[in-house]
Amino acid sequence: EIAVVKASIVTLDELVEELSLSKVDLVKLDVEGAERKVIVGSKKTIEKFHPKWSVACYHLKDDYPVLPNLLKSRNPSYEIGVGFTWNLIIEEGSPYLRPKVIFAY
Repeated sequence: EIAVVKASIVTLDELVEELSLSKVDLVKLDVEGAERKVIVGSKKTIEKFHPKWSVACYHLKDDYPVLPNLLKSRNPSYEIGVGFTWNLIIEEGSPYLRPKVIFAY
């Protein structure tokens, strides 16, 4: 039997507003390749709260450097760091390393 689940999709900005949050300190993302969409939908949250970020960076081949650059475009003062665990990716062509997690603070 197949279960059907209906879900609403909102931006981070919409969620923060809907919940009337007075503070956002940290955003932790591991949303199976939708990290870019969350960051794009967080412009107001970043401008107002300047949260720190912990972002999975291994779902899409070009997540690194796209995700760090996207965060920096939203807040140029962000410092970007990488986690200590790196993925060895073996796909078409030569193997390459990329971080599993990036941090913006």
